[in-house]
Parts: sequence; structure tokens; C-alpha cells
Amino acid sequence: MIARTPVRKTLLGLLACLSLCLLATVGAATGGAGRESTVSAHPAAGSGQAARPAHFGSQDGNIWAGYVATGAPQLFHQVSASWVLPSVDCFSPNDVTAFWVGFNGYGGSQTVQQTGVAARCDSGSPVYQAWYEMFPDPPVYYDEPVGPGDSLTATVLHDNSYNYTLSLTNNTRGWNQTTNQVAGPDNSAEVIVEAPNHWIAPFGTMTFTGATVNNSPLGSLAPTALYISGSGLFLLASPGNFNSAGDSFSVQSLTDH
Repeated sequence: MIARTPVRKTLLGLLACLSLCLLATVGAATGGAGRESTVSAHPAAGSGQAARPAHFGSQDGNIWAGYVATGAPQLFHQVSASWVLPSVDCFSPNDVTAFWVGFNGYGGSQTVQQTGVAARCDSGSPVYQAWYEMFPDPPVYYDEPVGPGDSLTATVLHDNSYNYTLSLTNNTRGWNQTTNQVAGPDNSAEVIVEAPNHWIAPFGTMTFTGATVNNSPLGSLAPTALYISGSGLFLLASPGNFNSAGDSFSVQSLTDH
């Protein structure tokens, strides 16, 4: 856990109560191209700050907020979503928030196939980086510019031969990054906001749209809702319900924004 001042701990304690009340009313959800540029590998953003598999099998995802669809191995072949990248606040040099789509990393899986954007805090200011990850390999960061207000679309495809295509498009700035990789089978598909270090860089509320798995609305697959929780019982981020089409939902950070 990151050390916090007594005032911050008190505020977070109050937010704990508020977040639990909010959870009771929100609840888990019901079913209810541009140019392509070069890729360069960068070291992980600080110590352990890159996206990593959660390894949790309950609705308390601990470091993930969003929705996960689960099923038999090789069931999932496509996952996609779009979002507008929010601005984040920095209260600690270790605060990180990542927005992504991908396969695996849930329920004991030891691999992930993810792409998205991470916002990490560096000397009190957020740094936004686009990336993909094929854990256990380290994440690969793109050199392309990305920042708050950018419209992004991420898609991960998977065939029966364990080939993965990870694509990230910045619709605002007009760039696309696509990479082809090989890994094992999948058993889950996710649309997620992540706090890899357990303390998020707060972002207010953001919305995923066009969220599909196997080209069907994610909400139609009875997905499991996941919540980011801190030490104790309080929540750090919570997903809302799906829209009527089942392909859009919001995630709200419940601290300090």
C-alpha cells in the first residue's frame, strides 16, 4: 500500500461508506484507419507499473473495474471497445490507471493479451502511453502521441491456431498500431479499467462504447462485474450498468477527482 497522509486516509474512509452505498444501488450489471507507424519497446513504466493479470476469480477484481465474459477455452475470438481517454489526477508517484480490452488474466489465467492506454504519474504529472502486452512478456509501449480527449478504439482478435492480432486506433490523431502475436488459448474476454498498483490515478467517470465479444454486445453474455478495491472495504472504481443495447457502460473512480 502507498503511504497516505492522515487527512487522505480520513477522506478515503468517508468515500468508503459512500462507495458501498453506491454499489448497493448500482449493483452488478445485467444483460440488460489512419497511418500505421513503427513500434518501439520501452521498459515498464516504473517498478511493476505496467498492466498485469489480476488472478482473481470473484466479483472483487481488486485491481480491475469493468466486465469480464468467461467460458470454455477457445470460445472467444474477438473483443473490442471504444472510449474517450479521460484526464487523470496524480496524488502519488505510484498512481497508475490503464484502460484496455483483451483476453485472459482472470480466474487463474497466467497470460494476457491486452492493448490500450496507461496513465501513470511521473513527478506529480500524468504521462499517457499507448501499449500492448502479451504477459508474461513485458508490455511494449508505442511512440505515438496520446492524451486526454482522444477517441480510441481497441480490438483483439484470436483464431483457432493461437494467433492474436492486437489493434489500437487513435481516431482523433489518425494513427493505428497493429501487432500479430502467438500465445495459448483464451478463457475470458475483458473490457477494463485497471489500477496495477492498487492505487488509481483518479479519472472521474469514463464510458466504454461499442463493447463487443465475438461481435455480440458484451452485456448479452452475462458478464461478471469487477470492482477495484483498496485496503479494507472501500471501493476505488466501480462499473455502472449496461445501456439497453448491452454494448456500453461507464466506470467511475470513487476517489479524489
